[in-house]
Amino acid sequence: MIGHDERAIGGHTPWWLKGLILVLAALAALSAGQGCRTALSPGGSLDFGLTLKAAEILLHANPYRADIGRALAQVAAGPASGLAPDVNPYPAIALQAPSVLALLWPLVPLSWPAARLVWLIANLGFTAGTLALACRRYLPDRSRWTYAALASLLLISFPWRVVIGNGQHVMAALFFFLLAAELADRGHRAWAGVALAASFVKYSVSLFLLPLLVAKRQCGPLVVAITIHGLATLAIAVRLHENPLALLGQALAASRTQLPSGYVDLFALAHAVGLPALVAGVTAAALAAASVGVAAARRLPEPALLTLLCLLSLVAVYHRLYDLVVLVIPLIILAGTLRDRWLQALIGTAIALGWFASRLLLWLPWPMAIPLNRLGVGVTIYAALFALFVRSVRDQASSGNSPRKMPPA
Repeated sequence: MIGHDERAIGGHTPWWLKGLILVLAALAALSAGQGCRTALSPGGSLDFGLTLKAAEILLHANPYRADIGRALAQVAAGPASGLAPDVNPYPAIALQAPSVLALLWPLVPLSWPAARLVWLIANLGFTAGTLALACRRYLPDRSRWTYAALASLLLISFPWRVVIGNGQHVMAALFFFLLAAELADRGHRAWAGVALAASFVKYSVSLFLLPLLVAKRQCGPLVVAITIHGLATLAIAVRLHENPLALLGQALAASRTQLPSGYVDLFALAHAVGLPALVAGVTAAALAAASVGVAAARRLPEPALLTLLCLLSLVAVYHRLYDLVVLVIPLIILAGTLRDRWLQALIGTAIALGWFASRLLLWLPWPMAIPLNRLGVGVTIYAALFALFVRSVRDQASSGNSPRKMPPA
């Protein structure tokens, strides 16, 4: 890994490596440009448009009563034509909880071109912030060339380009979660709770990272975040004359319609082999409970625990290929504080296959290339997750069964 090359620490980067990183940076600029052009194109910012329309409806009505099948058919047909250029051309698809949709309310009054431009700029900022916070915590005191290389790899990746082009929310979730962790470490519990509440903009990722706060005995921000979303849900329900629990149930039912179409998560695998979704749900719940147990017992150092939680977030619930950007945090951790060659090999392979090969293989005429690549991503992610759980058991056995202070990185 780049972080293990001692010549890349403290500014002693060889000329050939600098040249390679400059090439990566140039490719990253081209990739970012392509993602931005897609986001601002007539058919761009799809996911953001769908969610923004649902947030707009939530201001005065229940968006979960819309026909999702009909909305998906409209999406397949392309953006609606004949509308004024300042109108969001996408239908509403409400898959998030009402309090999460409400996070987008500040953008509802804007025209569609302005709203998607603001979200594009925000997404680029979330990317920069995620990289900065992750490197600060898990890869400090390295040369600017090391940071440039890691940032370039993310920006070149196909999943990140899709996130930017579609206006997805995963970079916002990663940024706000890392910001919450940073604020909690500094004792700013209230502000950490606000940041944590914002990270729920994609709670299918951020909820599975919460055991990190459990391990560090920092549950105050979690209480603040839950309170914020609870009060917001109650206020929305009162405004709409709805039962708040019914609203949450309708949001959950809507999100369940997407379960079979994931990438390498348990629900997608269960669907592929003909198992009921209940099997995937029970397995995901067991893994989530195990991760809480690992965190509560402080069996792993923070970098290893966060790596485990990032991998768990990718397999426990529905996720698409673009959500593999979550692997940027394990990439930075494995480049610095977590010296484990097996994990480096497994996660490095998952990144190579999911970030880069997934796009290149689209050009091949061989129809099995994409499924085999997807299989390779899944095998390496599950193997790395299994290895981390085994490590937690081994470390606990070697240190006794009593809870202990969280191990240093």
